[in-house]
Amino acid sequence: MKKAIQFGAGNIGRGFIGALLSQAGYHVVFADVNKDMINKINEDKSYTVHIMDVECTDLKIENIS
Repeated sequence: MKKAIQFGAGNIGRGFIGALLSQAGYHVVFADVNKDMINKINEDKSYTVHIMDVECTDLKIENIS
């Protein structure tokens, strides 16, 4: 499986870049100085992106660490 390292696990890193890479078939590894965020990512192994449009949807992002 392809791997990608995303430097920054903030809103843009998780909500846009991490989601895009995950949907493209990459295992996404997040690197960040926020230890609480990294611990939560490693604990849950997933997160949800809430897409707010005419129709709101939730996109579960998995295959992360």
